[in-house]
Amino acid sequence: MLPYRCYICGLPLGQFTRSWLDRLTCVRWHGSQVQIIPDSYRQGVEFRSPLGIYLAGVQEDGWFLFAIHTACYNILRLALQATSSDEMLASVCDFFYSMPFEKLFEASDASLQVEFDGWDIFYHPDPRIINNGQKEYLFANPNALEWRDLNIDQSVKGDIQIVNIFVRQKSDDLRKLPPELLDSIIQHLPTKDVRNLFIVSPAAALLRLTPTFWSHRLMQDLPFIELIKGDLDNGISTETRYKCLSNILRHGIGQAADSLRNLQRIYRQAHQVCHTLQLRELMIPPEVSFENTDHGNPPGVNYVSGPHGSEYVDIPLLENSLYFSSFAINKTRYLSGVRIGSHKACSGYGFHYQETLHVLPNYLSAGKVRMSFCHTNGGYVKLGFTTSNNEEAFIGSTSGISISQSEIAVKKSSIMRLEFDHYKIVSIKVGQPGRLKPLILWQPLPPAICKISPLTPSQFTFANDDFREMCYFGGSNGCHLDKLIQIDSFSIGSGFGISGLEFVYIGGKRIQWGSCFGTRQCRLIDGPGGERIVAMRAASSDVGIVQIRLRTNAHRELVFKSTRRAVPLPSPFEEGFITGFHGYFQEKPDLFTGARFLKAIGCLSEPLETPLFVGKQLYQQPNLELSRQARSTTERLSWESHVSFAPLDNIQTITVMHNEHQRLTGLKFTYSDNRLDMILANFICESKDTQEESLAAHEQIMQVTCHYKMEKLLPGKKFLKGLKFTTNQRVIDFGSKSSAVEDVTFQLDAQLPKGLYWIYNVAFDQLFCNFQ
Repeated sequence: MLPYRCYICGLPLGQFTRSWLDRLTCVRWHGSQVQIIPDSYRQGVEFRSPLGIYLAGVQEDGWFLFAIHTACYNILRLALQATSSDEMLASVCDFFYSMPFEKLFEASDASLQVEFDGWDIFYHPDPRIINNGQKEYLFANPNALEWRDLNIDQSVKGDIQIVNIFVRQKSDDLRKLPPELLDSIIQHLPTKDVRNLFIVSPAAALLRLTPTFWSHRLMQDLPFIELIKGDLDNGISTETRYKCLSNILRHGIGQAADSLRNLQRIYRQAHQVCHTLQLRELMIPPEVSFENTDHGNPPGVNYVSGPHGSEYVDIPLLENSLYFSSFAINKTRYLSGVRIGSHKACSGYGFHYQETLHVLPNYLSAGKVRMSFCHTNGGYVKLGFTTSNNEEAFIGSTSGISISQSEIAVKKSSIMRLEFDHYKIVSIKVGQPGRLKPLILWQPLPPAICKISPLTPSQFTFANDDFREMCYFGGSNGCHLDKLIQIDSFSIGSGFGISGLEFVYIGGKRIQWGSCFGTRQCRLIDGPGGERIVAMRAASSDVGIVQIRLRTNAHRELVFKSTRRAVPLPSPFEEGFITGFHGYFQEKPDLFTGARFLKAIGCLSEPLETPLFVGKQLYQQPNLELSRQARSTTERLSWESHVSFAPLDNIQTITVMHNEHQRLTGLKFTYSDNRLDMILANFICESKDTQEESLAAHEQIMQVTCHYKMEKLLPGKKFLKGLKFTTNQRVIDFGSKSSAVEDVTFQLDAQLPKGLYWIYNVAFDQLFCNFQ
């Protein structure tokens, strides 16, 4: 629990910032009772109001108290009205109490920006920045909007423009339908589908849409406009209002547009929570009441309903196929309930959210069984078995997550106990009655051929809040060493250790280990050419593992680090044919939301013969120092930055990667002289979000122009939006260029070696050419 962050928008609860972040509403909750404490403000660790002084968390009387921004509380009330009623507010409080805070924001397109900006304002509050209209929309007041601030232009045409539609579409079956029926069909389509229908159907595009249609669209797509203050001219049609607001959300600039976008972001977050709670139902047969669920139990199944969400069910392992329900909160899909049997009348336990159940077939028999599972913050996302006959059954998430495996001895009397809170499965125990063992305490089981090296640091001791995880990247589910092409590490900032590793394979498959977000360090490895990891060493500090060095049979090192400071490295390397890692991760929610940091690391090695490296030639980077300007850039950034380099001569193809906000995040160069490919900044091989151009023979880059999106008041925020390479034959453009950019051009000398440096982190880009 993070008492000084808002559960609705994710931003800090302000303190002396003189903005909407300071105005708070405290909420006290116990069971079905909710008490709202308005006009609150934060002073240190206390929340003060005319009604008293409070501390966040569970109180002595058993009530749970938390604070949110008053603006966010108003938005939450609107979302509650849209989904059900204010009676659900107690369920919302229970949800915030039970759900890990970081899961509420992990998929938000602004999640990293919430972290970055939240860090800035939490430690360096500056009212001049927060209240300025040029500030990012995350800090724009969502409740300060008035209709007069928005440019609702009456001149916007209501009719859809049709350009050559009859030429593209000669026949249209919708013309045969009566206009009334066609209008009824369009009324019930999502807005995106309506737009697509207008493109392909002249009959639909020419249909005169009624004001009722646009009123329905306005309330369906933009329900949060009820919080816009003031009155709008009655002469402005609903259609015009809808189109103008949609255009402002997409392209508007200025403080009003930022406030509208922030209002939309927060409403979507609140609505998702309310919608999830609206769908939640108990997994019990229709004819069995919750008070009498024991009557619906099949033979051998024992269900206990206790107070405060301590329900659990004991299920025999050898008798039943199980049907699991799940629900998604952003990127995480939790297992939430179980039904014993496929029919709806069969007994169920836990909760379902009106989604399809996933079957876990029962192939088990007495003997040794390998059990696979994945436990993330707050619950389980994967569960499965592999029998001695190699029969497998899995449900839940299968990619991008570290999976733990252990062997168990199944007997006729073995049971599996599932424990639930009010939303999901929170504990799984397996064993004999009276001798059950929680899965999260099991040690990961590597392949039998693997040798496990000691952990670094060796003095590490186990703690209850640490998670031991194993990552076997050497060969499973098609992720084999001869397909490994990239290894990435992730770090949050200079005050933190490495938080995770990612392995990328041909075909786009990935294995992630730890918390894989933040600033990414990318390193290529020529797995198809026979390059393998044959040695490892790591350095640790009080914040965890801060540097990992992997040596390959191609006589080079892949270096991953999370700090600019020099750290002592152990010697010699841990040697062997390395095919995996094991280690402990530690959560530090008081320092950073949603990240686990690598506290200790060891490797898995196998007694295999290392293949001969026959891949591409390796580029030896010249021993050059960054310019003084580049060095000063890295020193002033509030988040940890990394520096990547690639030569600009003999280039065969240029590939640029972008994210959903059209920020250019990384580059990849392939070369005509059989050199190993080079990547700059955050580039993921096999990604689909790329743009590629090939260079002709003897085509040389003569000039590089960078287009940046700037934040004038925050020099630590600067995004690369476009790149232009001028060669001796043509101009190659990547990305886009808008009015809010800074252009920087580098002239390159054709007679000298040419290289490109990219300094980057999650909120900053800066490119330099050392040879000019």
